[in-house]
Order: sequence, then C-alpha cells, then structure tokens
Amino acid sequence: MDAALAGLIGAGIGAAAGFGGSLATSVLTGRRMREAWRLDQMIVAYGKTLKHLTRAAVPRGELTANGAFVLTKDDVRSLMLDLADAEHSLTLATGFCGPLAADEMTAALSGLSVLVRSVAPGPNNARGSTDLTQELWRIQESVSKCVQMDVGRGWKGDLG
Repeated sequence: MDAALAGLIGAGIGAAAGFGGSLATSVLTGRRMREAWRLDQMIVAYGKTLKHLTRAAVPRGELTANGAFVLTKDDVRSLMLDLADAEHSLTLATGFCGPLAADEMTAALSGLSVLVRSVAPGPNNARGSTDLTQELWRIQESVSKCVQMDVGRGWKGDLG
C-alpha cells in the first residue's frame, strides 16, 4: 500500500472518530441539559401548584357566631382566582411529573377540575365551604406526595 494512501485512510479514520466523539458528546450534553431543564420546570410547577392550592384552601370571609365563614363578594372573586391559578399550575405540574407520580397527579387534576366546575357558578353551590376546603387540602396532600416521589427521589426524565 502506498504511504500516501495509508496516510489518507488514517486521516479519514481519525476525522470520522473525532466527528463521532463530538457528536456523542453533544448528544449526551444536550440530554443532560434537557433533563436539568425538565427538573427545574418540574420543581417550579410543583412549587406554584402547592402555593396556589394552599392559598385557595385557606379559610376566608367573615366568621359568624356559630363558627362558619361567610364569603363576601370580594372573597368569592379571590377564591375563584385562586382556584383558577391552582388548576392552571396543577395542569402544568401534571405535564412535568414523572412516571411514578403520573396517575396520582392526573387524579388530583381531575378532582380539582370537578371541584372548580362545582363552585364556578357562584358561592351558592351544593358543597359547603368546609367540603371545598377539605377537598383542596386533600388535593394539596396528594400533590405533596408526588413532589416527594419525583423531586425527593431524583427522578430522571425519559427523554428517549
């Protein structure tokens, strides 16, 4: 074999190996960056969800002599906004959650959506405010468990 041809073949093999190594490094770095971005988004989404659920569940209104809360017009408006924020942030968190939490997050979102629809027409709904508050705390607890499953255990997303 001619020395020039051998040098050319060697250079081609070296170039292909260098290109392959660069490509593999680039793909792996991109994957790690997407995983880090997804984890950041998941943490933010969970944080907002828990904040909005907690804010919606906190009793508001005027306390009556028998211990019940009566909602004023402003209280109803702020409750509806808090519920809308909670539903929106829970939807985003459900999209970012990992496979361990997916079923529970979907159930929590479904439960919150039903709850929001049941109170959306106004404060004179079939459910009492105590039921509303208890249901919001139940959903908040469910999302908290999902945070522990996803973020607490260091879930790595399947980016296929």
